[in-house]
Amino acid sequence: MNNNKSLISNSLILSPYLFLILGLNFLSNGDKNMVVFSLISMLTSFIFYGKKIVYENIKNPIFIVSILFSIYLSILYQLQGGSPSLLRSFIAASLVTLFLPKKLLSKKIMLGLILIGSMMLFLNSLYYTFYLGLSRSAGLVNVIPYATFCSVFSLAGLYFFLSHQEKNIKLIGLITTILSTTCVILSLSRGVWLALFFSMIMMLFFQFRYSKKMWKYILISIISLLIGFFMFQDKINHRIAQTNAEIQEIKEGNLNTSIGLRLQMWNASFLVVRDNWLFGVGSSHQMILEELANQGQVSQELVKFKNQHYHNQLIDTLVKYGVFGVLLLIMMYITPIYLAVHNKLNYAPFIISVSLLYFISGLTDVPLSHSQTIYLYLLIMIPLCSTKN
Repeated sequence: MNNNKSLISNSLILSPYLFLILGLNFLSNGDKNMVVFSLISMLTSFIFYGKKIVYENIKNPIFIVSILFSIYLSILYQLQGGSPSLLRSFIAASLVTLFLPKKLLSKKIMLGLILIGSMMLFLNSLYYTFYLGLSRSAGLVNVIPYATFCSVFSLAGLYFFLSHQEKNIKLIGLITTILSTTCVILSLSRGVWLALFFSMIMMLFFQFRYSKKMWKYILISIISLLIGFFMFQDKINHRIAQTNAEIQEIKEGNLNTSIGLRLQMWNASFLVVRDNWLFGVGSSHQMILEELANQGQVSQELVKFKNQHYHNQLIDTLVKYGVFGVLLLIMMYITPIYLAVHNKLNYAPFIISVSLLYFISGLTDVPLSHSQTIYLYLLIMIPLCSTKN
């Protein structure tokens, strides 16, 4: 009876993690539903584990950074508007980890989550890419953060494959990496391709930096990626040709392409925020952009594009939340890496590679502004950053 009671309570506490892999990317209003699971998780944890867990988790540096960022976003949201989804995701994910007993996120649970999660992502990608015949589609969510989401699972699989000798763990890691990497390739997201590649190299380097095996595994990884790209060469070649065509148009002076519009956004962003460097302009950035277009300082095409973000995490944060927001964002990247190295954390190679993945992906997208990638980052990084060897 006690075992059944414990199983039910622990399942309820881990319900945000279950919804993370089973529903967040596949159901409408997934981020709002996640709040419900978060409340269930926190309430159950408090009933069965009490305040002791909170006292332990509140000392976690990455939790402190996350909650400070949440408070900062909350204040600016009241003063100058912003994204309710962004605010909701940061607060909910942070509070879940505050009440989460670290022991529940065991190796066994992690393996189960990444295996089932990669299978769900793989089936979703196959359905939209081949069954429906849709290019660069992930269903209800934007394909770029979806690719970043898949990349985290790919890195998790690679970590378990490299760091464990047990055959069953290696097999789960290998399957997870193959399925998730396939999803990333099918996304045709150029920025995420590069981010995943360099993150994998970083993981291999950190895992085998004192071993002669490093170059062997790097070579194997490169060959495996090349095989994967060869299997989907038609789609990839089309994407490469499209990129080359866009670059050629930019050289000829046409900036109204996907890449060209991003370049315009980055240039325009500094005009938008020039009078509000410290705290940004919040939700009024689009209105300011329209005023700049009317003055002839930016193109009308950029205004017609109606960008919700600036396709660069640092620039987007600067525009909307100012220099203080950027500093907190940088701490979100750096703190996990520092903790992983300084405290010799169990999952150090994985933690470092995920931070790098989000940073590189953030050069052309905003992974810490999309609900699903915010939840994934915080729900994984905060607990793992408190697990020492």
